[in-house]
Amino acid sequence: MKTAIRCLGILMILLVGVEVGHGYQHSHRIQIIPRYSVANYDMAIQQIYRQPASHSQSVSKRLIADSQDFVGKPYLLYANGEGPKATFDQRPLYRTDAFDCLTLVSTVLALVNSNDLAEFKQNILNIRYGTGKPSYYNRNHFTTIDWNINNAKKGYIKDITREIHDKDGKSLAVRANAVIDKKSWYRKKKARSIKRFEPLSKQQTKQLLTSMRNLGANTPKQQGPIVYIPLKALFNKKGQPNNYVFDQIPSGSIVEIVRPNWQRRKDLGTNLNVSHLGFAIRTKQGLIYREASTTNKKVIDIPLAKYLKKTRRSPTIKGVNIEQVN
Repeated sequence: MKTAIRCLGILMILLVGVEVGHGYQHSHRIQIIPRYSVANYDMAIQQIYRQPASHSQSVSKRLIADSQDFVGKPYLLYANGEGPKATFDQRPLYRTDAFDCLTLVSTVLALVNSNDLAEFKQNILNIRYGTGKPSYYNRNHFTTIDWNINNAKKGYIKDITREIHDKDGKSLAVRANAVIDKKSWYRKKKARSIKRFEPLSKQQTKQLLTSMRNLGANTPKQQGPIVYIPLKALFNKKGQPNNYVFDQIPSGSIVEIVRPNWQRRKDLGTNLNVSHLGFAIRTKQGLIYREASTTNKKVIDIPLAKYLKKTRRSPTIKGVNIEQVN
């Protein structure tokens, strides 16, 4: 149990680009990545679109069908980058063979909003980058101030957390806030933040790392508010799920794990509010959570209530934010 909570605790900070563990803090070498075939990813996407369910009028049905193809795929930290010609991160812009939690959600969201490969390629860029143009600086690194806000503005998602209510019709949502300091976050970058096919000399590495750290030089601190449903509203004092609340979570919605003002500035350069995300999906077996799991090393389905019940022992996890997929 403690191991599971600890893994969950580090999950999202790894996925938004903040690096802890794995010797990253002391490495002076870049990360050498293997070659990959975008053509293979394209064929996999085209195969998904051959399935009738991928063209359903129901967004929820499309999402369930499209994401099903990824269940069992390996977990891969920092799965996506800016492509083979990128300066800092040459991992693929999209892939279908491995995921972390943010790339899984982004990929499925792009699939659901597209009808063919060409549309998918445009949507994945719009979802992963604020401007729709791929660059490390433009990437939606932070859930609260980047990914959620930009994708809500573009119409991909809608925050419906405030709509979750008690039996008296009163909203159960409460507000959390964290100051996101991108400038400090960039300054904390290490050489292994750079991912390329070929090694660099020490001088090249130093120059490139300096350039990466300077990306946030003129970026001001930002408030990163988010609303969430407290765990105490999702479970009673005996730890039993409050089905009245769980039943209000739409199938196909994105469930984000919230840690209000998570104190990570000392080692990461900034505090955070969100540590993980995945999809809530209703099946004959009940409401499940489809997520890229560090614990299981792959994309899995787990009962959402079971997953969240485990988090109640965490001193920092306080609840969930619900984003409806449009």
